[in-house]
Amino acid sequence: MRPHPVLQRRRLHRLVVLIWATLPLAAPRGHAAPTEPARPLAVRVQWGGGQPRAWSGRIAIVAAGDARVPDALRWRTLSLEVDAASMTHGEGATILVHQPRPVDLDGVEIEVDDPRGLRLVAELGPARGGEPSATLDVPLCDLLVGPTQESLDGEGNRLTGRLAPGEPLRVTIDHEDASSDARQGVPRPGDRLRFTVDPLLPVTADGTSVVDVRMRLTTAARPGEIASRTTTLVPLAGFPVDGAAAGRWTRFEPVVFDVTLPGEEGVYDVVLEAVERLQAAAAATGSAAGVGVPQEAAKATRAPRLAKADGVVDWSRPAAQIERMRRALEPWPRTTAFLA
Repeated sequence: MRPHPVLQRRRLHRLVVLIWATLPLAAPRGHAAPTEPARPLAVRVQWGGGQPRAWSGRIAIVAAGDARVPDALRWRTLSLEVDAASMTHGEGATILVHQPRPVDLDGVEIEVDDPRGLRLVAELGPARGGEPSATLDVPLCDLLVGPTQESLDGEGNRLTGRLAPGEPLRVTIDHEDASSDARQGVPRPGDRLRFTVDPLLPVTADGTSVVDVRMRLTTAARPGEIASRTTTLVPLAGFPVDGAAAGRWTRFEPVVFDVTLPGEEGVYDVVLEAVERLQAAAAATGSAAGVGVPQEAAKATRAPRLAKADGVVDWSRPAAQIERMRRALEPWPRTTAFLA
């Protein structure tokens, strides 16, 4: 018996973009012009998570070989503390950490124009002084493969480096034709919202599969989809990554979408999903490679809404499965663990 084509699919990434606006979604404008393999990458460094403590140290981007370190980092704090500005500051390609009081969790997000040849180095220790408790030294591109972390103490605090949420489907909103309100982040009814999706995905461009990006417009005010569009991605020549991620992640040509906002106001979700389809699945059903296989509507089922309980970790599962679960449930409902 031939497997049903839907079993030959693998969801690579899912991203939800919240917009204040409304419904009709124009068809994709097509693929943007191919760009150079270099692509910006955003990573996060976070520390804490256990007994609140004050930490100090440095976070730096350093170069290897011919890579160029930026003169000044583009970064932002992830702290929710009212005095967050007093806990970190930048000096060139380095971020200095100097927490004046204990906090339970802190972090920064750093963006670079081209991650190839660059390394993330983070050293943190107790604010009272002494040797660093933990050090991270990892190529930026290796964070595409998975997060890395080191223990800071015996009280549950850890130093972690990971990819920023949404990086595999990076979205850039084009404000050129938008109203002044839209340029400030709040489009008006009737505005045209145009955005580019720049995919960098964990798939090898070896000709055995194709990748689709599906965009759905939904709202909590009504069930089902308001609009849906799917486009097949085109790989860019060469790999934009090095290190452990080389050959395992592929850069695709950016895709441009348009959303025309009608007269009624509302809050809507633009859901972006990247799905890998095996070429063999299309061939088995007699359809051409790279062309979507129609599904039987009578066999369709609705996926239930995720609840907080869906994020509870079952530690009897293999480590690789738990890691996939952690990435799949970001940003909601996230994973939760309990200490006995």
